[in-house]
Amino acid sequence: MDENKSPYLAANVRRFTKLKTPPRKNEEFEESNLKHAINGRLFANLDGLAMRRCERVRWYVVALGSEKDPHTPRWHGNTGLMDGKRVDVVDLLPASSRIVDMRPDAGGIWMFHCHIHDHMDAGMSVLYTVEGGEVGDCP
Repeated sequence: MDENKSPYLAANVRRFTKLKTPPRKNEEFEESNLKHAINGRLFANLDGLAMRRCERVRWYVVALGSEKDPHTPRWHGNTGLMDGKRVDVVDLLPASSRIVDMRPDAGGIWMFHCHIHDHMDAGMSVLYTVEGGEVGDCP
């Protein structure tokens, strides 16, 4: 999401900084307004990613954006199966998708995020919850 195109940009700059207008020619400022989201949400503000330990879960991961933005979604705490291989990170080119099947065996609250550093810094992270115990093999 490009917040540089927001109709609220100038008002927010005036309200939250000492500047009177946005520094539009400043590359660092413009980069700071580029946000990366998961399901439209930023910085772990996505509810509903909850499952039970050993439950079969299917993840559909899709990359949108430009050719400059490949993504590497990563699950902490658990692994999934993709194309017959056990994975905890997936490479996604723009306009591509993958399916990852998971039977989480580690209970707790875990991070799911893009492993590209500036995407993480720009908000591309959420939490998922695995209910029902600590760690153990699934039957």
